[in-house]
Amino acid sequence: MRRKSFTLVDLLVVIVTIALLIAVLVPGLARAKPLAYRMVCGSNLAGIGKAILLYSQDNDGDFPVAGGPEASWSTLGAVNNIGWLLGWSEEKTFGIPPNNKATITSCFYLLVRYRMAQPKQFVCKGDDNVKVFRPSILIIAPKYGIFSTWDFGDGCQIWPGECCSYSYHMPFSFPDLRPGFEGELMKTNFAINQMSPENSPVCADRNPFLDENATDVEAGDNCAAHGKRGQNVLYKDLHVNFEKSPNVGIGEDNIWTYYDANTSTDEPPAFIGDDGPPSDPYDAYLVSEYQQMPP
Repeated sequence: MRRKSFTLVDLLVVIVTIALLIAVLVPGLARAKPLAYRMVCGSNLAGIGKAILLYSQDNDGDFPVAGGPEASWSTLGAVNNIGWLLGWSEEKTFGIPPNNKATITSCFYLLVRYRMAQPKQFVCKGDDNVKVFRPSILIIAPKYGIFSTWDFGDGCQIWPGECCSYSYHMPFSFPDLRPGFEGELMKTNFAINQMSPENSPVCADRNPFLDENATDVEAGDNCAAHGKRGQNVLYKDLHVNFEKSPNVGIGEDNIWTYYDANTSTDEPPAFIGDDGPPSDPYDAYLVSEYQQMPP
């Protein structure tokens, strides 16, 4: 019996069908990848939240703050963690009190030091140019493990922001000239702790004003890691939600800006170490490190 073969029309039908399937499926696959990144990112922040809770239970309810209770945000963007490995004192590593200088990433790294989190939990796959921190790639101190360092890098070989995608509610103290103190310089700190309201934003994706991957950033913009569609936000009660707007603080406060009482406006951070502080315990203000060393 003579076998029936494919005709040219049959082949064309198959080709057209395959082309239609590709046209339908490819956009769906393209949308699935960012969604997967978003879900992994949310899982990372949930794990970080649990680690912060464990840390606070061992530290009188305080959330992680590197460099001591009066530390201020380092304008260098990196603490000299290698100094500690070489035998320096903690005071020399962070600076001499009361002028301690620390970083957002060194606060997060306390969770790694005390074995409550892993470096990979601080990397969002949607955040460009980030990598998991491994001390073995440091030339100056390759033999030390992840539990021996103070930050996600040393600021020379590895910039700490290259290994940490997330922002943290401003944990540091800042100078505050208050009326009634005759010009005396006071230290004020509105860091979140176990006594803060349950709906306080604690962590989120990278602040777009401190992100070189975020272009043309304006007030109300979302993070760059998720295509400005929104950002994962970790709240003090440990739930994580993908928010389509940064106005999610207490009273719908923008988490990327601080309230400036002098101008009565919300101001974004201009640089690492920007002295703009939260104006009160309810002023949500999440900051992060740059991914690369500033020029």
